[in-house]
Amino acid sequence: MASPAGFKRLTKEYQRIQDEPVPYILTRPTDANILEWYYVIQGPPDTDYEGGQYLGKVVFPSQYPYAPPSIRMLTPSGRFLPDTRLCLSISDYHPESWNPSWGMGTIMTGLLSFMTGTEHSTGCDTATNSFGRKKLAQESHAWNERNEHFKKWFENRQHVEKCMTTAIQTSKGEKKVDIKETSKSTSAPTATVISSASAASADSSSSPTSEKHKKPEVIDLDDSPPSTPRVKKKKKKPEVQGDSEFEPILLD
Repeated sequence: MASPAGFKRLTKEYQRIQDEPVPYILTRPTDANILEWYYVIQGPPDTDYEGGQYLGKVVFPSQYPYAPPSIRMLTPSGRFLPDTRLCLSISDYHPESWNPSWGMGTIMTGLLSFMTGTEHSTGCDTATNSFGRKKLAQESHAWNERNEHFKKWFENRQHVEKCMTTAIQTSKGEKKVDIKETSKSTSAPTATVISSASAASADSSSSPTSEKHKKPEVIDLDDSPPSTPRVKKKKKKPEVQGDSEFEPILLD
């Protein structure tokens, strides 16, 4: 069960995502439990995932936003092992790297950035090559049609494509959002992998990103600027004000 702070925070984040959709991503909480969310990533153009749709799941802890969620991708993609916890700084693999200012927008944008990159971490598929990923992209629709969660929360391929088109065209009031153009003027979470021996360290070097695919736009889920969490009297937990533009580090 979500805490009052977590319930309020996630409700606000869902409303913001509906008002300002994240390009190439649909996400929503389940009706019975706001801590359990499903997402669909539509493979961006000029990537191995173009034409594919990938269902995944994010489960927030009851302590959210003071603890990170677990992240899984369910649809076979050739990038991640299906239904396997992903080791990222924005996931529960490394709670020491979690920043309470991050929210669903940061998590999803960081996941897409990592997915279309070349770095590897725990939970990645290291056996499938580019040809295999493109083949899985075409097969993803048949897999989704057999998945009860995809059908329940996202209906079908056509419904997802329609929603994605609307999200891309209406994001921030623009007629169309081009993932290549937005990367020139907007920062997104970078993908940096740290070895197991140095996972406890917060310092790391950035890994090269894909030449073809630029990082998508980060859409903050809170209008307030990033700031250091305020500490109340009697050592109460800091009040968190939604997403920030801090760059999560991907850990191994």
